[in-house]
Amino acid sequence: MNNTIKIDYKSFGLPLGILLIITMVSSGVIDSVYASHNKVKVGCKDLALALITWDQLLSIGDPDDIAENEHILNEEGVEPDLYEDIIDKHIEDLLDEADDKCNNLDNDIERLLDDIDFKLPF
Repeated sequence: MNNTIKIDYKSFGLPLGILLIITMVSSGVIDSVYASHNKVKVGCKDLALALITWDQLLSIGDPDDIAENEHILNEEGVEPDLYEDIIDKHIEDLLDEADDKCNNLDNDIERLLDDIDFKLPF
């Protein structure tokens, strides 16, 4: 009997990336994580990693999985519930912030940030 477990990393990575983005977006949309602050501070490398991961997950995302995840977001009352809307309203702003304020990143990370183009694969 073979007791190995197969993991479909594409199916695992996309929801993980979605969870990361939802967390980032919601912490910026809700007044704050802390009651007395209006902004949440995120390190430049953390932001760069999240943006690069999101971009790479979109390029390998299965359109059916993306549609199913958007359906789940809608059922849970998450707004916006479409990836396109999340990207257009929030992620592009985060990318601009990273470009403007993160000047001490490694050359490899900066090159990856410069190559980001948040477009759905379908």
